[in-house]
Amino acid sequence: RAKKVSDEHGFTDISSGRQPKEKKPHRHSAGKIIGIVILILLVLCAAFAAVTYHQAKKLLGEVNYSPLQENEYIDSSKLAHSDSVRNILLIGVDAREGESSDSTRSDTMMILSIDEKNKQLKLTSILRDTYVEIPGWKWNKINAAQSHGGRQLLVDTIEYNFKVDIDNYMLVNFDMFTTIIDELGGVDVEVTEKEANYINARYNMTQAEKDAFPGATNAGMQALWYSRMRYLDSDFYRTQRQRKVISAIIDKAKSNPTALYSIAEKVMPMIETDLTTDELVNLAKGSVKYMKYDLAQMQVPIDGSWKSVKKSAGNVLSIDMDKNVSAMRTFIYEKADTSNNETTTENSKKK
Repeated sequence: RAKKVSDEHGFTDISSGRQPKEKKPHRHSAGKIIGIVILILLVLCAAFAAVTYHQAKKLLGEVNYSPLQENEYIDSSKLAHSDSVRNILLIGVDAREGESSDSTRSDTMMILSIDEKNKQLKLTSILRDTYVEIPGWKWNKINAAQSHGGRQLLVDTIEYNFKVDIDNYMLVNFDMFTTIIDELGGVDVEVTEKEANYINARYNMTQAEKDAFPGATNAGMQALWYSRMRYLDSDFYRTQRQRKVISAIIDKAKSNPTALYSIAEKVMPMIETDLTTDELVNLAKGSVKYMKYDLAQMQVPIDGSWKSVKKSAGNVLSIDMDKNVSAMRTFIYEKADTSNNETTTENSKKK
């Protein structure tokens, strides 16, 4: 319905294929929470500067610890790995009250690679409609792995298909997004005229989202809506918008370090991870230097490597796996070009 409204009002459709109908139109998309945990990893150094080691460790101890098992579907020797690169899978889910995150599809999947050799932070977005083999199940959209076997199967699926070692994961729900944005006093993101027109039309918004526009009284809700826009164009552009908001959060956090400890107190209990408290402490300590790293970004599937097809799972992105495996490995483990750190999506207009 929302896509039909978009078409009727002249919002250009450059989708990667006809978008599947939402079973629950007003269900919040987990894309809104995006990779907010990056903020925690990268800028907690400011909070640490103001507290003792004991206080910091206590704070990080509020995170929900949930370890993973070894991947039983692929031998670790077949996975690309480097001692100088740490890959943390950022998982965004939209589990509503009473729902388990393990039974909810992962709407946002980003690999945060901390590359100490090349002094770069790298974000790899994996589009949720990417058609892959879910080991132990069958071929399906990659976001179905989370609902079939929780974060364990999602990590296993990414490793099995893309042959890249995932060292750790962090899983968050959308509540964290609005909390951080509001605590920072909002963030500035440049929007296109087409995006602005779509936002101002206020179609496919919940009442809470409508109440947030216009005006700046609810910055978190506004940023949330911007990040979840999907019917305007495609999932390619939606993940692009998500990465823009991530960058804006990091920039705002750098300029507002005094708010970080207060933010951390509120959002730590919202995080689930297999990182121990000691590992989180070490990451937070390392964030002093990580803050100075360049940020590079890409998305999978890469341009020219996919087509939109109809399968039993619905409309999916059928990809050239070899091309994407090679591109992901090169991006993560070699020095990335940051002269234009936003992946282009011009080819998506032609599919």
